[in-house]
Amino acid sequence: MDRLVGLQFPCQQPMRHRYGVAETPEYRITPEFSATIMTTNWQSHASGGPLGYAELLTRSAVMPSYLRDDWKRNWGEIHRLVPYDPAATEARPSTNTVRRSGLWNPGPLNFAIR
Repeated sequence: MDRLVGLQFPCQQPMRHRYGVAETPEYRITPEFSATIMTTNWQSHASGGPLGYAELLTRSAVMPSYLRDDWKRNWGEIHRLVPYDPAATEARPSTNTVRRSGLWNPGPLNFAIR
């Protein structure tokens, strides 16, 4: 769901993140049209947002939806995100736990210029 929608519908679960890996969402719930333009801009691939990898991995199919007794209101949209490659598997990172002092210093940063 778009971040703006999460403020209106807190019962919806946003994409989970674990160990620096975000899950690929199955649906996108957008706000009404003018707000969708705004949220799409800052969540886009060009802006470094979460739609970047969702747009690379899935195509969007809009599902019909209406508000009860208010069919004309533009409340937003529900997009089903269909994977381009249904056989693709999710990333499974390997992790380990290291306990260090708060004074630990990994050393100087090395920047490789290419």
